[in-house]
Amino acid sequence: NGTYTYKCPATGTYYLRFGTDLVSLAGIVQPYSFSVNEKEVVSPATTISKVTAKKKSAVIKWKKKSGVTGYQIQYSTSKAKLNKGKKVTINGASKTTKTIKKLKKGKVYYFRIRTYIKEDGKTVYSKWSVVKKSKKIK
Repeated sequence: NGTYTYKCPATGTYYLRFGTDLVSLAGIVQPYSFSVNEKEVVSPATTISKVTAKKKSAVIKWKKKSGVTGYQIQYSTSKAKLNKGKKVTINGASKTTKTIKKLKKGKVYYFRIRTYIKEDGKTVYSKWSVVKKSKKIK
């Protein structure tokens, strides 16, 4: 009766061997195995709290999320074509506003945001937020 902890150095399958002496350790292999997988990294989603139309620009405000590397905003003049819209990446978890410039006067824009985490050379994105619509750009 005891507990043994082993820190697995890599992903893969490991096999357990049980026994109380060297004879049983050499001869009895129990049919217990387990796999070690890479930990799952999940980026928490955020939402846009406000879109303010300005002169040929828009100010986007969102809810801050801790533990993220940054945010990505996507925007377009067409809600249907938003997935092909322009993207702006914001580095840093502490930022909560971004001014998007060079927008067309008199147009309505659609915005959405997601968070991302960079870990071990990989980038993991959250789901996109609900789309937020601007008033006509001044």
